[in-house]
Amino acid sequence: MNRRWLLGMMLVFTLIVASACSAGNNSDEGPKQSVLTSDQAKQGVNSNEVQPVMESKTELGSITVFELDPGWFEKKTSEIPVYSKGDITYFEQAEVNSYNEGHSVTWGDPLVRTLIGISNLIPYDYLQDKAIDEQLSKGPYKAGEERKITTSNGIVFIQKQRDPGKTKTSVVEVQVPQWGTYLVTLMNGQDSDIQIIHKIVFTKSEG
Repeated sequence: MNRRWLLGMMLVFTLIVASACSAGNNSDEGPKQSVLTSDQAKQGVNSNEVQPVMESKTELGSITVFELDPGWFEKKTSEIPVYSKGDITYFEQAEVNSYNEGHSVTWGDPLVRTLIGISNLIPYDYLQDKAIDEQLSKGPYKAGEERKITTSNGIVFIQKQRDPGKTKTSVVEVQVPQWGTYLVTLMNGQDSDIQIIHKIVFTKSEG
């Protein structure tokens, strides 16, 4: 399994470069909100666009940028909407089967999934940063060990929680200089531990 993990990590940089897109067009006000509601979940929405709804703010002034109803994760992986750089996609069942056989192991890595998945929400083009690949290649990590990736322009991705068993939940914190902090929660479906973004919460930097 370690050999497969290492081979997967060797492919991370290629995957990141292939997925690269610039986020430089974001406004200084922060990201726009886009939430897939429980009503849309019940309707089985299969769209390339998630419709915006009313803001959901906390006492600290945070905003829920994106959220899937937890009911989605009671389904098969291929039926769960995947937030990918502002678009909604789906895994093919053949891809899920391939992952379960030990291929494309980075799909089960919450840190990598967050790095790629929310790049449209960050006003810096970091996906072609070679420092990312160098840091990811240092694994594998021990269970419960905090993982951290820092890009050359100072964006810090920290894997705070990883529980593929009981709660099926992972949490990644993303600290963006002079912008704010994202807290990304990922979960998985019933037939694999492929990491899919469940919720993105943004808190803008003060000042």
